[in-house]
Amino acid sequence: MNSFFVDKRRHPREKRTAVLEFLKLGDGVRVIALGICLNKSHSGSLVNSDFVIYPGQVIIFREKERPEELKFCTVAWSRKLDGLYTAGLKFI
Repeated sequence: MNSFFVDKRRHPREKRTAVLEFLKLGDGVRVIALGICLNKSHSGSLVNSDFVIYPGQVIIFREKERPEELKFCTVAWSRKLDGLYTAGLKFI
């Protein structure tokens, strides 16, 4: 085991690839954008998008395959690399 890496997650993640639709809240503007879910657990998800995602932001997303299932979340962290945003989402 690598002593430099400690996984502090409370819930196991499952790998998953799903197309998402995002709705950004709280900025006075409603923006719908697309993203990709990379993995998901009971408490959150890891996503990629060209949509601007920043910590503290509240967003709603749904998987295109399950449009009736909305997920409300806050962005726990994000980073931009090569024009894409990767973010850790915490379900609320």
